[in-house]
Amino acid sequence: MEGLSAICCGCPTLVACAILYAKVPKLRWGLCVLGCLAGCLFTFFAGSAYDDEVRNGPVEAALDNQDPASLRRALDAGGSARADVGGDEPYPVLLKAIDYGDVASVEILLQRGADPNEKGNGKTPLAAASGNPKIARLLKRYGAR
Repeated sequence: MEGLSAICCGCPTLVACAILYAKVPKLRWGLCVLGCLAGCLFTFFAGSAYDDEVRNGPVEAALDNQDPASLRRALDAGGSARADVGGDEPYPVLLKAIDYGDVASVEILLQRGADPNEKGNGKTPLAAASGNPKIARLLKRYGAR
């Protein structure tokens, strides 16, 4: 697999192929590489918005499932702690974690560079955490105003 990563961006298609190959050894790597290259071309022509959505989909899923271990893995795999969740208005993933009251995920996002003062839909993280003193204290430790 190391040889393949040298010719590919490491997109989710290649990761999926590696998983499939581990389960179905007769799967040909050539098909995986072609699928990966097709995915890379699509990402290139679709623009960075698609790329961000693909990269941050696992971050959002981990937040939706309130699963801090999955959140860590998603961030390690290239997800962003400063990303916005989908929608018309910018809404940082940090605010989503705060809305869920997920203290562990809020702390992970702050450790990975989430902005404790970035507004979403007109509210600050500290305002969003007004009903959760643990999260409010955590945000203040990271510089929230």
